[in-house]
Amino acid sequence: MLSKQIILLCLSTLTISSGCRSEALTTPSESTTQSSKRSVLDDKELKQQIEHFCGACHKTPHPSSFPKSAWYEEVKRGYDFYYTSARTDLTPPPQADVTAYYRALAPERLFEETLLEEKALEASPPSPVSFRKETLKPFHSDSTKGDAPGTSFLEWSKVQDQTFQFSDMKHGLFSRLTLDGRQIAPNTEATISPVAVRRCDLNGNQQDDLIIADLGSFLPEDHHLGKVVWIPDFRSNDSQPVTILGGIGRVADVRAGDFNNDGKEDVIVAEFGWHLTGGIHLLTNQGIDSDSGIPQFHQTLLDDRPGTIQIPTVDLNSDGRLDFVALISQEFEEVVAFLNKEDGFEKVVLYSAPDPSYGSSGIELVDLDQDGDMDILYTNGDTFDSALAKPYHGVSWLENRGNLKFQEHRLAFFPGVHRALADDLDGDGDLDIVAVSLLPHKVLQDGQNQSFDSVIWLEQVEPGQFQRYTIESGDPVYSCMEIGDFDSDGNVDIAVGHFLPSKNSKSASLSIFWNEGIKESK
Repeated sequence: MLSKQIILLCLSTLTISSGCRSEALTTPSESTTQSSKRSVLDDKELKQQIEHFCGACHKTPHPSSFPKSAWYEEVKRGYDFYYTSARTDLTPPPQADVTAYYRALAPERLFEETLLEEKALEASPPSPVSFRKETLKPFHSDSTKGDAPGTSFLEWSKVQDQTFQFSDMKHGLFSRLTLDGRQIAPNTEATISPVAVRRCDLNGNQQDDLIIADLGSFLPEDHHLGKVVWIPDFRSNDSQPVTILGGIGRVADVRAGDFNNDGKEDVIVAEFGWHLTGGIHLLTNQGIDSDSGIPQFHQTLLDDRPGTIQIPTVDLNSDGRLDFVALISQEFEEVVAFLNKEDGFEKVVLYSAPDPSYGSSGIELVDLDQDGDMDILYTNGDTFDSALAKPYHGVSWLENRGNLKFQEHRLAFFPGVHRALADDLDGDGDLDIVAVSLLPHKVLQDGQNQSFDSVIWLEQVEPGQFQRYTIESGDPVYSCMEIGDFDSDGNVDIAVGHFLPSKNSKSASLSIFWNEGIKESK
């Protein structure tokens, strides 16, 4: 999620309380004496207190997750949130001691420049597949918000109209886009900050509707402006938007599906929220109101944590009931299955990241090894909180080993990776992977590295073995992606959405990397 909150050392229920007061803490000096370092590191009781205090809400952060210079603010932020929480069951260790502990163990930098360059350019021979980039012309102009893009969603309609379903969360726009960048039925009135646009048929009339996840604000904040908007029969000239869920926090994703097998589509809602808001909601379709013609829904809260990014649906355990998988970020950093049982949903953690600042950014359900069960492509590369590229950012394959057990395979180091999708790019019958990255300009301006890849593909050369190739480097501005044979030439192409101004176009919103097939050997 583009607006993921900065990692908190201890986040609690986060209901406001006036009963706690923060202890005074002076800014530490830049240098720490060797004796004070030894004192902090030799204090086993302090280490236990830190593990108990921070580990009460999430995994205890590892000192290497931030450079030495960042830990004063990171510890302070964690304590600030604790002191404004309603929790009274924990005994915080002295804040200054915690800061000294983390600073004593933290690296000066997250990784040395030479290592960074080596990893960023690791073993990437020339791609055997040729790609040609085309950047589509700008199509929005809003003097109040500027011409810089804010593309948040792309989905290709393969069957009916050969267009992209598209949204721009900065400009409050959703529309369909043709391959030359023309808009069809643009809408800037129904939503404030649309971040996902899904097709559905909530009224059951066999015509495509849309459901839209509206953040309610471009910037992260706690409010109740988030909503889910339904556009019935969206190709109709007189279709009108209907809010089917409002008054909640920032909504990051929506998915439709028949969760109770009654023939009507229900809706799952990912309320990302921020600090005080967030959750996962089930909207059970109760049928069409005879007067308004609008479906009525019963709302059930399935999870009350902030930070859910995506909620793809699947019958994960093959019991005939539709389940879904949630990527929950913030300090939780988990991939969680919500198994649809007769008496409600059972939560099963499929993957838990090793650090609460891991930067989860996306999941995709796909049978990557084509063994008949659903695997998960997982990416962690979110940098919008810390503005730091991390040495553990990358693409992982969570292999389904059966019985809801998933094994992680790290496939590629990729700073800022935001999305990964699988398809057969080289036409050899197995599934390859495409991934794109998004890094705030501050990351590059601070000199962390100017040669980061922005688009890569991973060729499956042997079952479960992948070779990395760079498609583009030095322009990591892509927040979303879609792949498919857009020009019907038999090759899988790549469309990427611009969230930030790119090097060659400050206002372009969409680029396509046309797959021109296997290069001829010379």
